[in-house]
Amino acid sequence: MKPLIERLKDAATSSKLRLVIVRCLAEMPVQAALDPLGERLFDSDEEVRTAAGVALRGFPPSSALSTLRSRMRDALDGGDAKGVQHAVEALGELRDTAAVPQLIDLLDHGDPRVVDAVGRSLQSIIKQDFGRSRFRWANWWRRHQGEPRLQWLLAGLCHSSALIRQSSQDELFEMSGDVASYRYDQPTSERDQAARRWVDWWQAHGYDVI
Repeated sequence: MKPLIERLKDAATSSKLRLVIVRCLAEMPVQAALDPLGERLFDSDEEVRTAAGVALRGFPPSSALSTLRSRMRDALDGGDAKGVQHAVEALGELRDTAAVPQLIDLLDHGDPRVVDAVGRSLQSIIKQDFGRSRFRWANWWRRHQGEPRLQWLLAGLCHSSALIRQSSQDELFEMSGDVASYRYDQPTSERDQAARRWVDWWQAHGYDVI
């Protein structure tokens, strides 16, 4: 573990090797790897940044992980557009619901790359798509912020966007397995029936979802 972390910290390590190391560390979610992976959220290579976010999403809850998430949210107020963009992307990969109000505010950012990243991250977290409309995102948040995120994932199964349906499906597969025979590209009637089966499955396991 320690040699991998040292190579990841080494500025001379190539992006290809950084990516391999990050993916290895994703399979070993130990405390010592958390901060080095957090640093890779601002890596110069997009693939490395994404892999680091995915890896950290698999870490168990801890005070250190909460601190890292908080640092990412603080970075949203930075003056460097590239740094803000990377923080936005990281929070999307981390599915950080606490960042949603700040992300919505950033839809007014002057850099279109930041705005595009915000849209993608909000889709990843909320499983909705309101484009660049700050009003529509804020309105949705005002009505649904008190719901568990599981409710958003289940609602996403019936979204008009195939990408959002697939994203919701993939996350739910990770959480519960293929318990409903749902496929995001099924005909609408079959898809809706499978989505209902998934809701019923969670309800049967004691979760308050509709």
